[in-house]
Amino acid sequence: MRRPPVLPGNDQSSEMGPKSLTTDCLHEGLSGETFVMHLEENLRQNVNIHQTKKKKEKKRIECIINKKKDTSSPLQYRLAACD
Repeated sequence: MRRPPVLPGNDQSSEMGPKSLTTDCLHEGLSGETFVMHLEENLRQNVNIHQTKKKKEKKRIECIINKKKDTSSPLQYRLAACD
């Protein structure tokens, strides 16, 4: 039985599933220290994004609470100003 031709990007390693980040970095020639630095920077960015989202949500909730206390205009308009 004949084997199908090996096309670019369709070598034997692709049959084993996707490569891990570690494999990709090693393949690109990144040292262990550089790899760790990439991971640390990625983690730092994710933490900053999460903290920013939490701060925005907290401000939005405070805005809604404060707007509900204000009775000078209808509630639907007051809540729209918080988004």
